[in-house]
Amino acid sequence: MIKKEKTAIFIAAIALLLSTGGIIFAALTSTLNINGGAEFNPSNWNVKFTGLVSKYQTGDATGTTPSLSATTVGTYSVVLKGPGDKVVYKFDVTNSGSLDAVLATYTKPSPICTATGDANDVDDEDLICDNLVYTLNYDEFGDPLVVINDTLESLQTRTLVLTIEYPITMLTVPADAVTIEFPTVTLIYEQE
Repeated sequence: MIKKEKTAIFIAAIALLLSTGGIIFAALTSTLNINGGAEFNPSNWNVKFTGLVSKYQTGDATGTTPSLSATTVGTYSVVLKGPGDKVVYKFDVTNSGSLDAVLATYTKPSPICTATGDANDVDDEDLICDNLVYTLNYDEFGDPLVVINDTLESLQTRTLVLTIEYPITMLTVPADAVTIEFPTVTLIYEQE
């Protein structure tokens, strides 16, 4: 019978050991849960011209009001007659999208001057094109210039100022009229 008692004690000891080990094991475990969901809400891209703010001229200069669409400011015409004549156009570019934009490409080709007199005087062409002020800035006082890598943040509007001027420092005027062609200025914004 002692053998049966020893066996019973041995079984009880093993059972106690197993149950204790189970408790120790249970005490050393943790259950971690991650719950949630996601939604893809696409960002929108919307950079465009949003309005002609103003146009003004000084001296004897005249300028027509340009046409304006979301992507083009165009069909304007300027007549300059002498030193100090200037036409300034102010228009807004707006980023109404949810992504910041950066000016990745900016091209502003030089004007092309063509004399219209009988002699098509090259000196008149050079006089105008070499001295004509033709700038695109963020304010009318010439600073800061529009440059590559300018940022247009989401929901931001910036006013661009296009200035065409025959400087007052130019005391000479051409003998004949000179036509001035302004090749297309290109501003390409990309996601920042």
